[in-house]
Amino acid sequence: MDKREKLEFILYQMKIMLKKKDFVRTLIISRKINQRNLWEKGIEDLKILFYSYLIHYHTHENNFFENAMCYKTIYDTLKQNSEAAQKMAKIIDFGFLLDMRNLLENYVLYLVIDTHSPEKMKY
Repeated sequence: MDKREKLEFILYQMKIMLKKKDFVRTLIISRKINQRNLWEKGIEDLKILFYSYLIHYHTHENNFFENAMCYKTIYDTLKQNSEAAQKMAKIIDFGFLLDMRNLLENYVLYLVIDTHSPEKMKY
């Protein structure tokens, strides 16, 4: 199996666990993915799916800062690579909307509602 197939398989496992609302296993499965592999060229669509699943998980866990960082990553990916934006549907799994304005609004919203600390001031 090449990297893309492995990533697709792990993402499918994450999707199943999210549908079952098994958030502990979702996190365990998500850690199987080396996030440096997601930054390779040609798998931007899988990167967007991965971070959209993490947003679903972090929303359940009320991790607002992590949610903001996921939205920022998706926004940056779509901004840098317009081909990935054209390849993907506007709405992906779990009603996640891939609209640039919506992504930016959610990024700012989650930064605002998160508790502030000196570590997070750089964002």
